[in-house]
Amino acid sequence: MGYQGSNGRVIPNGVAVEAFTQTFDAGVLHAKRLSFGFPPDALILFTSSRLEKKNGVGDVIAALAILPEHVCFVVCGSGTLQEKIKIQVEVLGLQKRVKFMGFVDPRELPLLMQASDIFIRPSLSEGLGNAFLEAMASRMITIGTNAGGIPDFLAEGETGFLVEIENPQSIAHTVLKIETLDQNKKEQILDRAKALVIEKYNWQIVTHDMEVLFKELAKNN
Repeated sequence: MGYQGSNGRVIPNGVAVEAFTQTFDAGVLHAKRLSFGFPPDALILFTSSRLEKKNGVGDVIAALAILPEHVCFVVCGSGTLQEKIKIQVEVLGLQKRVKFMGFVDPRELPLLMQASDIFIRPSLSEGLGNAFLEAMASRMITIGTNAGGIPDFLAEGETGFLVEIENPQSIAHTVLKIETLDQNKKEQILDRAKALVIEKYNWQIVTHDMEVLFKELAKNN
């Protein structure tokens, strides 16, 4: 970033790891999946995003139109594009395959995530992107782009998958690739992603690193 001082270092934002790594009873997860109103065999994409252009939710809707009918989409969040995206869903005839949840209490997100299959946010721009890290902690296969800070934690085929910006075809191709992924390979990706969040983005680690830096600065001044 061009910083020329001697004490500066990059300390990332943190994630409530304990909340997103909690486990839920299989019956509870099954009931939540059914509550979305999709067929039992649905492949459920999930996003928790503000409905603004930068988050590319409309691109996921466009990709849904060229994906098989069993691929569905849960959208948590609101924003200025909410009505426009709902109209897009109607025009494409996808009403039965998209569930708009609106604003969701953050305490509900771990269950919603674990009841879904793939987290996706094809961002046009991004800072860190806490929602990606929350999904990874929840052991969700995660899809993002090369925008902003996403490549700091999302490595293609290692901790998740990357798609091209504003490219529904790229999204559709990646979703189908994930669906046919070897189970062992999938488990390895999920394990690496979760471990990365626990080791680097846990609030306890983040606050410790900040404390160390502040003490160094206080001592030097």
